[in-house]
Amino acid sequence: MGWGYQWATDKHGRERNTDTDFSCANYREASRRIAEYDRIGKLVEKVMTNLPEIEKPAFYQLLYYPVRASEQLNKMILDGQRNRWYARQGRAAANPLRDEVRAHYDSLQNLTAGYNELLGGKWNRIMTTRQGFACSYYQLPELDSVTLQSGASLGVWVESEDVLKAPAQFPRAALLSASTPAARDGSTYSTKATGRSSGPPLLPTNGFASTTRRERPPRNRN
Repeated sequence: MGWGYQWATDKHGRERNTDTDFSCANYREASRRIAEYDRIGKLVEKVMTNLPEIEKPAFYQLLYYPVRASEQLNKMILDGQRNRWYARQGRAAANPLRDEVRAHYDSLQNLTAGYNELLGGKWNRIMTTRQGFACSYYQLPELDSVTLQSGASLGVWVESEDVLKAPAQFPRAALLSASTPAARDGSTYSTKATGRSSGPPLLPTNGFASTTRRERPPRNRN
């Protein structure tokens, strides 16, 4: 499914999630995948709502859970990747996205619990999000939080600029306030000012981050 991993080594006793192969910077890969899961998730939700009560457990087990759980897992991982990406850019949107990722994680747990409670626990323990000590893709991903300075600022980002793939291209010194003369009159930024070979500087869209805090998920001991 494109999830990235660093496998267990002598330094790490278990898998560690990395960014996926779905890009936030090119062709809207991550957002398009999320949109498709959102679409099919709404479809199965509509079918479930309209089914007779006697047919709902079978539908939940055969189709509803696989689709909705996959939807929440994809949103959790890809939005977690976007959260870290936005935080690196200093976007205010990083913090609401962090909260959405936590909600997707909780939804995944609730969906799994609902599966195992069907028909008085007929399929109890068939589905789990605790798949061994080394497996980590189901866990809450690492999330970043930003603390913004007062006042909003205009930001510029150009498609294909991926700050997580090439962080050296985006030094914090290149983040220029929209109050500068160049930002006010729409002038082109010089490559000397940005420290890059070409193209406009990366600016946050909703203000500047004075600090960025990484939140690590708790280690699963089950």
